[in-house]
Amino acid sequence: MIKRMVVTTDGINYIGRVKTKRPAGYRVRGVQSWKSKKCDEYFYDAQYSNVKQKDLPNYIQERFWDDAEDIINDTIDDIEFEVLYDSFQNRLHKRLVRYRQKLLMNDWSYWVTFTYDNKKETPEGFEKRLIIAFNNLAKRNGWRIIGGWENGELEGRLHFHAFVYVPEGQMVGELVNCSRYSYKRHRMEYYVDNTYFSERFGMSDWIKINREDVVSGGLANYLVKYVVKSGCKLFYSRGIPSDFVTEVDTEKDVLLSFRNYGVKHILMNVKNGMKGLQMLFNMDIDYTDAFVFDENTTGFCDDESKLVTIYS
Repeated sequence: MIKRMVVTTDGINYIGRVKTKRPAGYRVRGVQSWKSKKCDEYFYDAQYSNVKQKDLPNYIQERFWDDAEDIINDTIDDIEFEVLYDSFQNRLHKRLVRYRQKLLMNDWSYWVTFTYDNKKETPEGFEKRLIIAFNNLAKRNGWRIIGGWENGELEGRLHFHAFVYVPEGQMVGELVNCSRYSYKRHRMEYYVDNTYFSERFGMSDWIKINREDVVSGGLANYLVKYVVKSGCKLFYSRGIPSDFVTEVDTEKDVLLSFRNYGVKHILMNVKNGMKGLQMLFNMDIDYTDAFVFDENTTGFCDDESKLVTIYS
């Protein structure tokens, strides 16, 4: 049976769910109450103050009580606090899920850190002009960027960490080998800079990465740390899909189905990631070109079709 599905990935498997119409009156995004906003503020204050997880609910509720005279006519009770706290955790979870879906569903070329030079920019100007540069590069050169802001540990200097995808032939400036002395690690460090950004803003550090570097979680979790600890909003350039819609043959292209807030289907993985999966579902291709894993480490491989049929 052919079904139209929305496809996402967890980094290993491609997962599809049947595309359905939203019910009439579906609420996309509600207005966050002022108490809910205060709960978010207290949570991030607790993270900054290194409050232990077990003490977190009591800390947030005490902050509501301490501020009652200034902002609250009727302070929250235990039941209302639990509702606010659960709502906050749910919103944070959705933010992280959306981030990982966009990250894992796309290819990335570099892990980059951008830092401004006092002689060229102020922190405010750096933050504004760097985002403008990203938007222009996304529109004109097809770049994709996901990143977040951080203040340095030693001097609190603002810098920007990002996953960057650069299409072939669309790099601006030149990548050059540089060195500097690190006062944090007390040693010389060697890095790759980009002349386009160094001339306009300051130093940038470009590290070539592949899909395995992203899926492994180390770099991906680097940005998660700042989302959870400070509540910072991540920057997404336009045109970064978190899923795609395609027609799936449930008898041939589905490995197994399971229930998780509705029925979901694990789909067969193929060479070239999302592009290869779209080709498989939309045109006839030579299946022998599909990527084959070692059955002893990954799962069962069908010798006839040369496709991985299950994953552990």
